[in-house]
Amino acid sequence: MNIWILTFIILIIAVFMTMTGHGGGNFFVIALVLWGINMHIAAATGQFILFTSAFFAMLVYGRKKFIEWRLAVFIGVLIGIPAFFGGFFLILSTKNILNLFWQVFFLLLLF
Repeated sequence: MNIWILTFIILIIAVFMTMTGHGGGNFFVIALVLWGINMHIAAATGQFILFTSAFFAMLVYGRKKFIEWRLAVFIGVLIGIPAFFGGFFLILSTKNILNLFWQVFFLLLLF
């Protein structure tokens, strides 16, 4: 399998998703999995691709003055800190703890 074809597919997905304001992370993962990459590696790689495309979109939109920087930094910090700790504690937890967490979470959603 040629990696350049996959790279081109990811590039096309990233361009169209960035132009429409959507992340496209699900499409990245699907493309990687269909290419034969392990699901867990595809999910992590999709997150990196999503981060990279969002970073460059931020540069382009920031240059065009389409971004309210104070609001973007405020929301970014509010999202970034919990995301960091969520990923950190995810690595430390076991499968049973995660299953229990999601069971309790979805049970609480019923009320």
